[in-house]
This record gives sequence, C-alpha cells and structure tokens, in this order.
Amino acid sequence: MKQAVVNRYVDDLAYTLGVERDALNVVAAAKGLVAGSFTTTRNDASIVDYSSAPEGILIPNPKEIQDITLDNVRWILVIEKEAKGYPDIQTRQFLHHLYTTTPELPILALVDYDPDGLGILSTYKHGSISLAHEPGLAVSSVEWLGVRSCDFLGVAAAEGEGVQEAREVGLLRLTRRDRRIAAKMLERGDGRVDGEGGWKRELRVMLMLNVKAEIQVLGNAEALGEWLDGKLVDAVRIE
Repeated sequence: MKQAVVNRYVDDLAYTLGVERDALNVVAAAKGLVAGSFTTTRNDASIVDYSSAPEGILIPNPKEIQDITLDNVRWILVIEKEAKGYPDIQTRQFLHHLYTTTPELPILALVDYDPDGLGILSTYKHGSISLAHEPGLAVSSVEWLGVRSCDFLGVAAAEGEGVQEAREVGLLRLTRRDRRIAAKMLERGDGRVDGEGGWKRELRVMLMLNVKAEIQVLGNAEALGEWLDGKLVDAVRIE
C-alpha cells in the first residue's frame, strides 16, 4: 500500500543477502533533473548533451554511463526542493559518480533553511543510516552553500536579535516536528551533524528564533540568480 514499506523490504532483502539493490533487479526511478555544460556516452554508444535542455534532463543511471566529459565544468550545484523528502538513490549515485570522476570539482548544496534541509545535506555528505550497507552514495566533499540565517536575517538577527524583524521577511514558524528533528540532530553523537560548516549553530538559531525559510526567501528568479552569482564567486573563486 505504501512505497516506504516496499523500500524497507527491498533494503532488508539486499542487506540480508549481502548485495546491492541493483543485484535484485530493483533500480530506483529517476526523479531529479540535471543540466550543465557536459556530455555522457552511454553503454549503447549514444551521446547525451546536458546543455541542450536548460530546464534539465532526468538524472541518468550511473551504471548506464560508459564515459562522462566534464572539461567545461567549474563547479557542481545541488539544489534540493523535495518537500520533506530526502535525496533519491539514483541522484545520490550520480552525484557520487561525478565526484569520483573529478574529485577536484567543488560540490555545493543549496537547501531550505529548516531541519529537513540540513538532514538532506547530511544525507548527501555522510549517507543515511538505513542505506549504510549500500556503497557509492555518500559524497564527503559536499559543502553547504545556503540557505543560512545570515542570507536573509542579517548579521544582527543571526546573532539572536531582531526576532520581530525576522518574522516580517516571509519566514515560517517551526512546527513541533521541526523542533523535534532539530533537537535530535543536536543530540547526535555520531558526527553526522557537527560543528563543520556551522550546522549546529544554525540549528540553534532556528530553535531560538522559532523560524524556518524556503529557498524562495532569497527572492524571485532574478534575485536568486544574483545571490547565487555572489555566493559562487566566494565559494569557488570564479573569475
């Protein structure tokens, strides 16, 4: 009746047999989109140009890729907009494939400013407990580009001041579920959410101000593009 139940049984079977899900002929359906100045050559010798569709092409199965050309790529940006969802397996496999192909490329992530956003970021970077037995999913080099509190609250609000002003810029209040997830992440001792990149600090700011924000808080398409330009220059020193 539910996809989550199917996923759990498939994962249990794969773990029990000591194989990957693919060995059971169970392949994750592609949900994400990818676009950029690169091409792939598939096992059937066909070539896919990902710059031909500005709105993106479905993320390919890495096992169907014979070769990938990333010569013109300067950085990789992951934008996560799956509400209360976590990265699908094929997206994580493809990102890991890009990372192993060119480990020197910066990989940056843009997620919502809420506990789920940080959970998504952690899943990309450290993997997930439920799929710890599946190789080729975690990408340790992923860095958090945003959204952070300073991106929309200003320095004073980020330090805990100006709560009223913070609620006037289109922010949302944390739900009980949000607060519960944030508290559990702060309590973790397994290193998945640590001081790296200021994750713990940002979770504390969320809880203190009782606010969260979606990526759209940064503005419309044009404003978001300008914000990204500035952030990417700082992050990867684009000239």
